[in-house]
Amino acid sequence: MTASPSVRIDPDISPRWGRLRSDGKEQHMTIAIITAFCYSVAELYKLTTWNTKFIPVMCALIGTALGTLGYYFVPEFPGSDLLESLIIGLASGLAATGTHEAVTK
Repeated sequence: MTASPSVRIDPDISPRWGRLRSDGKEQHMTIAIITAFCYSVAELYKLTTWNTKFIPVMCALIGTALGTLGYYFVPEFPGSDLLESLIIGLASGLAATGTHEAVTK
C-alpha cells in the first residue's frame, strides 16, 4: 500500500491503528459534517414537536456521540485522543445551535 505524498501514517499519535494524517482539509470537513448533521436533526425535531427547550442539549449529545464514533471509525478525525474527540463533537453540536441562533436573530 503506497500513500500519496500529502498523507503519512503516524503511529505515535494514537494507540489505534496508526492515524492517517493529511493536509488538514479532511479533518476540518468532519467537524462541518457533525455540525450540519446536528443542525438537520434539530430542524427535524422542531417539525415534530412544539417543545424546543432541549434542542441545545440534544445537539450537544448527538455531537458528542458523533465525535466518539469519529475517533474510532474515521482515520482522519482531528482528535488525537478520546477526550479531545469528545470535546470536538460537543463543540460541533453546540455550534449547530449557535448557527441557528445567528441566522434567526
